[in-house]
Amino acid sequence: MHPFSRTSISNVGIFILMFYLIQFPALCFKCAWPTTTSQNAYKYSPSHACNARHQFPQKQKKTKMNSTRNISIGGTMITTTITNNPTLIDSKIEELKRISNPIIGLDVESKPDVSHGPTPNKASLLQLCNGSICLIIQLSHLPRIPNSLKSFLCQSNVTFVGVGIEADKAKLLADYGVACGKVVELGGLASRVYKKAEYEKYGLADLASKIAGVSVEKPQHVRVGDWSVGTLDEEQIKYATVDAYASFAVGKVLMGVK
Repeated sequence: MHPFSRTSISNVGIFILMFYLIQFPALCFKCAWPTTTSQNAYKYSPSHACNARHQFPQKQKKTKMNSTRNISIGGTMITTTITNNPTLIDSKIEELKRISNPIIGLDVESKPDVSHGPTPNKASLLQLCNGSICLIIQLSHLPRIPNSLKSFLCQSNVTFVGVGIEADKAKLLADYGVACGKVVELGGLASRVYKKAEYEKYGLADLASKIAGVSVEKPQHVRVGDWSVGTLDEEQIKYATVDAYASFAVGKVLMGVK
């Protein structure tokens, strides 16, 4: 008989068929089941087969903050807007102007200078508060300084009050070329009004408590945080709002504004 008879060919064909029938399920299983020991390894399902790499969550991008929220401080509700948008700043400055209040609490926050280099970090935030509205401007993320802000800071009929406000005024001018008009240092004013020299050395928290009855919490981990980030967290937003509102509240009492 010829070595390649029909019988021998048939036997070879059966052998090859049996080999693939045994190996094929194992190959499919390897493709469907990711080779990982992680607790988050996927369980097998038809939809995962050969496509497991598409199942991992995509990294979410952070966006710069332009938002408004209500913050309660000692029973007073403050509407706080955080923005780096010049158009929105124009709108909020108009709101500050419409409320006939000659006092604006002002504060500035900067990213801590951990390197202690010759050039300190630029101011990151400017906070303005008239008692019911607080505007937090992300200076370090502004494409430009709006003319409405420059004009408002120089209004002769508005007094900006704060603790360390002379230093804040100088920093705004040095960092961004923004001038600020009439400013009043609250420690010095309190010392003159109450005839107590020690008030001049008080910080904002002590002045707010003794003069305005406002409790000011200033957590250390928030104070030394990174104020230059594009998206502030809730603790930073409240901290910045409280600083500006407390400055307004103390100034209002000291200047006898009803």
